Amino acid sequence: VQLTGTTDKLQAFIEAIGPSCVLETVRTGVSGISRGDKVLSL
Repeated sequence: VQLTGTTDKLQAFIEAIGPSCVLETVRTGVSGISRGDKVLSL
């Protein structure tokens, strides 16, 4: 399952389903993804 939202909403979801249902949690913070032919350069 992939979720997006505020920290409070994500935490509320995790607490609502209970710890026995959660196998792994990863939080990336703000991220950007380019679409199309453009390539990001660093």
